[in-house]
Amino acid sequence: VFVFCFFFVSIFFRKFFFDFFFAMAIRAPVGRLELLSWVNAAQDTDYHRIEHLRDGVAYCQIFDAVHPRKAAWQEQFNTTCSEIKRIYEDSIEPVEKRYQYELFKPTYFSDTLKPNKPLVLFLGPFSAGKSTFINYLLGHDCLWTGPQPTTDKFTIIMHGTEESKISGRILTSNPELPFRGLAEFGNQFLETLEGIQVPADFLKNISLIDTPGVLESAREVHSRAYDYMKVTRWFIERADLVFVLFDPSKLDAGMELRSMFQQFKGHESKLRMVLNKADQCAPQELMRVYGSLFWNLSTLISTTEPPRVYVSSFWNKPYRGDHNKELFDEEKADLMYDLLEVVPLQCLDKRVTAVMQRALDVQIHAHIVGTMKEKMPSLIGKAKAKKEMLQNMSKIYDEVSAKYKLTSADFPKQEQYQAFFDHSQVHMSEMPKLSDFEKETKKGSENGLKKLERVIRFDLPKLLHPITQAAAIDPRKARKEKQGSSTAPPDKSVYLNQVAAQHAKQQPPASLEGQTTTDA
Repeated sequence: VFVFCFFFVSIFFRKFFFDFFFAMAIRAPVGRLELLSWVNAAQDTDYHRIEHLRDGVAYCQIFDAVHPRKAAWQEQFNTTCSEIKRIYEDSIEPVEKRYQYELFKPTYFSDTLKPNKPLVLFLGPFSAGKSTFINYLLGHDCLWTGPQPTTDKFTIIMHGTEESKISGRILTSNPELPFRGLAEFGNQFLETLEGIQVPADFLKNISLIDTPGVLESAREVHSRAYDYMKVTRWFIERADLVFVLFDPSKLDAGMELRSMFQQFKGHESKLRMVLNKADQCAPQELMRVYGSLFWNLSTLISTTEPPRVYVSSFWNKPYRGDHNKELFDEEKADLMYDLLEVVPLQCLDKRVTAVMQRALDVQIHAHIVGTMKEKMPSLIGKAKAKKEMLQNMSKIYDEVSAKYKLTSADFPKQEQYQAFFDHSQVHMSEMPKLSDFEKETKKGSENGLKKLERVIRFDLPKLLHPITQAAAIDPRKARKEKQGSSTAPPDKSVYLNQVAAQHAKQQPPASLEGQTTTDA
């Protein structure tokens, strides 16, 4: 009984003293500025007011730092997409609607905000092995293949519980899929669009797009019932990675192939080349084909660095011959790594940067239109003033760039505003002056434009993949370590010794001394 009572009393007093000192500790006054400075120092952020913490981003970052965990990729993907959508609807979309940006640049931008899987596009001449390549990735023959042109449709391969086909009209009418913008190409194109659902694990992370082969003759090009180049550009803009396949026996660049490569302007980083059916070539012949491919690409791609070229034979059969097997296997491994790891990881960053670009475009548009509205007369002469401003848009651009510190290189073409204000649904009277818009959207110390600026500079960059930086090394400490003494004198002897050692390595052997350069 005595032991039990002692144990009980000790626990009671321990809890009492702990609660007492804890209560005294939390009663210590902590100011708002102290709390704000602690958050900025702990998370390396730049919050200016305590109200900026209400979005919960700082809380989640602190919680993850205290309780680190490895979240599932799908959970991270969905969480980031939800945060992007919240930022867009809360800070970017109100400015868009007020200044009618959707009429200025019509797009289905809301599709970018959906948590859709990365898209991988396959292009190239007919019979280059695009459909065979996709069958190889899926592990079974899902698409029909043959030596003659077999694919005359744009086929979107997605994951599903069972194998089934979806018509193009259903794909473009489903609001959950990012293909609604394809409806603008007309019914004739929708007849050549289809989707296929396949129960393949490979498709749980990405979706694939097979395309008709590039035609060679002008007569065949004009036989298409839709604008192939515009459709290709639409897919390139939305794809996360684009593979262009070549057959070693068909490296000539026709008219449509040259036009296709012009659609990559501004999206060269997505381009990857595949020299397929490489097992048909002997080693020496393969070197010549590889050089010919780069020679042809030099006239098609206007970049200083050539794209990555994968050399192998992508199909579900053994290689023809025993040569270059190790090379082909390593190339396949590199390609699979890019598809299954690099593309999904970069997909989130690309979504964030797309929203950042959209926010910047909306910011520029609002300042240009708002500045034009402030220069409009109050009663008479509005039409004449608007006409004069449209003819002298360069002055408006210079004023907006200098006043609001915006880069003029990001401004749209001046002709776009002439077409914008000629639109029947656009009325400048419905769009506010910048000062009026700031007043009507002011909440606390922030208005709509300042909120948009904060999103561009701070909120969206936080969602990008973090960049870790190593601490700088004290050069004096590094020199002392190289000299092997903690009391080394502050001189340059260690570096002189390094240079002398390098020269010694470059000297010819003693047996060659006395010979001429030619003999050596």
